[in-house]
Amino acid sequence: YEALKYLAFPTQMLGKSAKMVPVMCWSRLVGGKQFTWKSWMIAFFCTGGWICYFLSGAAENKQKSEFTSGVIVMYGSFFMFCYLASDGFTSTLQEKLFTGNEKLSKYNQMAWVNTCAGILSAVTVLQSGKFMEALDFCVKHPTFLVDVFILSASATAAQYVIYTTIKEFGALSLAKCMNVRQVISTLLSFYMYGHSVKTDQIISLCVVFTSLFLKQSNA
Repeated sequence: YEALKYLAFPTQMLGKSAKMVPVMCWSRLVGGKQFTWKSWMIAFFCTGGWICYFLSGAAENKQKSEFTSGVIVMYGSFFMFCYLASDGFTSTLQEKLFTGNEKLSKYNQMAWVNTCAGILSAVTVLQSGKFMEALDFCVKHPTFLVDVFILSASATAAQYVIYTTIKEFGALSLAKCMNVRQVISTLLSFYMYGHSVKTDQIISLCVVFTSLFLKQSNA
């Protein structure tokens, strides 16, 4: 979310396709998994395509005009790196928990992870001093609560699918499935919001999308 303040949505969404590399690295470190050289090559091609797209220009969020382009890209890159590292570790650790304990169900993980996330979120909001402001916003805009409920229901359904995929097929399979969503979301963003695309970026997009489909066929 923080990265979206600095990067355009297609850039941020394509950056998620680079998740395969950290997932494979964490799986090697945490779970001792081995991957073929083809898997590594496809993952690095996918990541390289995103880096080329990123460096080709128009990667930043234009609404953040109080910063220079270089600062915007620097902050956006930092937050995307943090996201990829933490999210890759999350799915890998979830897979390890399922592997190490046959009695652990996806419902257990969902309940405890969301409980801890709720506590951490509450502490963060209280620490920021924005708690009363958030409540006041909800009072003034009651329809916002309906949107929050819809988002929460959608996120819960997504979590169920995510945990099921991790438990049955593993973290890397989840990363590959998420890549299909990223392709669709990126193309929809270009269509709906009219993002300008340079020739170099089109080539980079082709590299990323080709790598994703090769990964799917190599699964």
